[in-house]
Amino acid sequence: MGKRDDTYELQRIIELDEGFFSAETAEQEKEKPLKRGRGSQKKSKVLVMAESVPAEGETTSKGKTRKVGHLKMTVIPDLKAVTVNKPGKTHEIK
Repeated sequence: MGKRDDTYELQRIIELDEGFFSAETAEQEKEKPLKRGRGSQKKSKVLVMAESVPAEGETTSKGKTRKVGHLKMTVIPDLKAVTVNKPGKTHEIK
């Protein structure tokens, strides 16, 4: 299912955001006290890219005339600008 995401090419306006999803912790880390927040051992950092497509004749509750097209999600090792910008630049429209 994850490989299927590579077949879609995001077009038009692309919105980037980070997400944190629960992950299984390693055995040696289960004994350590857990960190809280962004650095938690229980959470994986995921870069979410959403394609924004114009919706004709439709508006959302906030008055926007766009809807979500395809999504791409990529697990990233950290949230540094270099790491976050790299996948985003591969989807730039040329």
